Formats: sequence, structure tokens, C-alpha cells
Amino acid sequence: MFQHFKTLQHSDLKPQSLQRIPWLFFCLFLLLSSSLSAQKPIELYNRYKKGSLQMVNGKPNLTTQSKPIWAIEKIANSAEVRIKHLPTGGYLHAETNAQTPTIGAIQPGWESAKWLIEQTDEAFYRIKNKWRGTYLRNETGVVELGESQPGWWGGQWLYMSPASMTATTTASPSTGRLKIRGVYIVPNGQQEKPQGKEAIAAILAMMQWHYLQQIGVTFEYEPEVAVIRTNADASAASTLDIALELGKKALNKDYEGNKNILFTVVEGGLGGPAFGTPGMVRMPQSFWGDVYNTYANRPNALATTLAGWSHELGHALGLEHTGEETKACLMKNCGIDMGTLPSLLMQQSKAYPVVYDYPFHKYEIKMLLDSTFCQDCLIDRGARPAAVRYLRSRQVQANKLATAANVVMLEYYTKDGAKGAFVKQSSGEWKETDLLGKANFTFKEIRRDQAAVYLEDASRNMAITLNLTTRTVLYNLINQGKPQALYSILWAKRGG
Repeated sequence: MFQHFKTLQHSDLKPQSLQRIPWLFFCLFLLLSSSLSAQKPIELYNRYKKGSLQMVNGKPNLTTQSKPIWAIEKIANSAEVRIKHLPTGGYLHAETNAQTPTIGAIQPGWESAKWLIEQTDEAFYRIKNKWRGTYLRNETGVVELGESQPGWWGGQWLYMSPASMTATTTASPSTGRLKIRGVYIVPNGQQEKPQGKEAIAAILAMMQWHYLQQIGVTFEYEPEVAVIRTNADASAASTLDIALELGKKALNKDYEGNKNILFTVVEGGLGGPAFGTPGMVRMPQSFWGDVYNTYANRPNALATTLAGWSHELGHALGLEHTGEETKACLMKNCGIDMGTLPSLLMQQSKAYPVVYDYPFHKYEIKMLLDSTFCQDCLIDRGARPAAVRYLRSRQVQANKLATAANVVMLEYYTKDGAKGAFVKQSSGEWKETDLLGKANFTFKEIRRDQAAVYLEDASRNMAITLNLTTRTVLYNLINQGKPQALYSILWAKRGG
């Protein structure tokens, strides 16, 4: 069971906001207590066997039928709950059998009918019997009480089944195979961010440039970010399982037909770590909230927030954590010593200023680009294509996030590694900054036309043209000479 967990789920760096706020778990407990006290009919869905808990001939069993037949009853002044079987009015208990729970009438003082609910990082719950001290689980195909380690999926339950959810998407048909598809999941009760799709598209553009810099080749991505709306609540939609089910349901051609990787971002939810696995990335609210706020308020510093995002894409392409898994695996299976490890994208021992600074190890690059080299040290991809089939582009692709008429910020780059941004200020001036937000030069906007924005710095006799049509930043002396190409535009943000 532990091996099943290892190959299908990869949890990573938690955002700094979670590391800084120790009272988050108290807030989660209050939220959980509130939701449990509602006593709504629920379905207990097992993460490992992917079935709904039912009672057959008085014994617990799993079925693929979606039936909300349970209610969680909060016990007053206690962290414990009772689990009621709505069709019979009885309660789930372990009074008469230490291994097989049953339902029936109970006495008020029975500890065997009391359960402790423990939340995992992925919004699934572990259900522990107060009296027996063991967990409700399905590790071998039998629903029973027994030991369940935190990483065992057989002991994790969700209060909703994918079979009970709907998913609708607003997205154009996929334009090709073996790409990254940005997916914005908006659960029930959540509001889509005003520029949520544009922010995700900008993130994909920046990760594309990061991989090209560090590997020499990069992936392609779908130009349009798909929006999936679902009646699942934010907690359920934030799980890797449910995010994948929603994506496959709404974007089946992308995931199954074209074998595209779904890079999903969930609006709302409880947060927790991000996850990546072949074919799928799930970024929770704890990452998305910080990144979107940066995009909205300091877009020229967006590159300072994306190390975890590129990291998760590394998992989707098959990479494990370098120091925790890959190093030992290469030595054991291929006789290769990776030596002393620097800070890497897949093992961040030291924080770098911007995402572009995070490298891959040379043997990680070889595993990605050579499908015959030490593939046992990559995540088991099942029927998904090899990483090298995604990493085939030698240039970043054009995007149309902004035009000359509405652009308020752009990030530029050069092939030799120069990076920076032009940002319009509230005063109407423009500043050229580095990617940490430090301003270097100030320009006055002279005019705009359909193709470009024209800037001048009279103190240096410098004219700058931001050409959104050719995606080029050009320079010349004011009213002198033909403008010369200076930078390439990676992505641009529109106003509003």
C-alpha cells in the first residue's frame, strides 16, 4: 500500500504562508467542526479502492454506486463524532467485533460508537474508532478496522464521490498532442478571479522559459486555459483524485486522447501542499492565493513565487525528489553517484531569488531526455508518454495576453539570460525593473498605436518601443536612428 502511495502521489514544498501560521490547524478544526455539525447526508468514498461505503447483510462493503447514506453527528463539547446510517437509523460501531464494524442501536456511553476524524493534507479524512484505537480502512478489498499509517490511501475517506459530481468547462478544443493544458477549477461557492485564466497562462509561459533555460528544450502549452466549474465543494475539488476526475470528465480529449498534462489550479479550498504525478498537477489555494495576489499587484515580481510550480511540473514529467529518492535510486539501479547536491529544482536546499535560477541535475536532464537511461528512477508513468516526448521545443511560444492598447506590464528576456520587466505606474510613467521589483530606469509614455507603446527617458536621450505585435522591445536615441532589437517579450499583462 505504501508503494501505491509513493507512485501515485507526490507532495512537496508547502508555501511559506503555511509555514508561518501555526494556528492554521486550529482554524481547520473549527471549519471541520462546523461542517460536521451540519449532519447532511454524505457519501463515504474510499480513496484507494474508489468505492462508496455501504452496508451489505449487516457488514460494511464498497460499491461503485453513489449513495449518500451517512450523516456525521458532532458530539457536544467533544472532538468525537458518531456516524449514522440513514436508511436504518442505526450507528456505525465496533462494540461486538474488534475487526468488523457494524450498524445498529447503541447506548449513550458506548465508546465503540465514537469516532475521531483526522484530516490529511489532501482534504481526505482518516476515521479512528475511539474505543478500539484502530482505523476504518480498505487495504486488501475488505472494509475493516486496523492499523492505517498516514500515507495509506486505504484508510482515507472523502465525504463525496466523483460519481456524484458534475463538471462543465469553457475551453476551445485542444490544438494538439503532448502539451501542458492549464486548467482553472472553480468549485461550488467560489468566485473565479477576474484575471485568473491570464495569470495561469503567464505562469505556463514563465515555466516554459525556465525549462528551456535549464534543459535546452521545453514543453508546449495550450494557449487557452480551460475553466472547469463543478458542484463539488472547494475541499473535495482540492484533492488530487477529484481534481483529476473533474479534468478527465470535462477534458477527456486532452487527457486521454491527446495525452496532455493537466496543470490544474483550484480556487478556494483548505490549501496544503501541492501535488504532481504523471499526467497531472494540482496547485491548491495556499499556493494560488499568494501567486495571484502577486500577479494582480506586483506582476513584475511573479518569478519570485513560482519555484513550487515548476517543481510540481517536474513531478508530472516523472522526476522524484533528488536527494530523497533519485540519488539513492541511481546508485542502486544504475551505479551512478550524483555526488554532493547543490540546491536544485527538485530538492530545494537553498532558496534562489527567482524561479529561473533553479537548475536540474545533469542526470535528471539525461533521464528526461533519454528514454533508455535509468527510467526506473522516474515516477511510474503507466500508459503516459515518456518525458522526452513532451520536451521537444527549442523556443518559447507567442501568447496574446495583452495588446498595445491595454498592456500595463511585460516581462522580457534574452537568449544570453538577461531578464527584467517594464511596468506602468499609477502616475502614467513606466519603470524598467528587475524581477525582484527593483526599479532601474523611468520612462514617459509618449504615445500608443495598434502595434506598440512608445517610451522616452530624456535624461539619457533614450527611446524605447514596446512592440506587442512582434513581441520585441527596441531602443534608439530619441528621434535618431532606426530602432534596434533589445529584448524579446516573454509575456504581457493587460490592464483592468
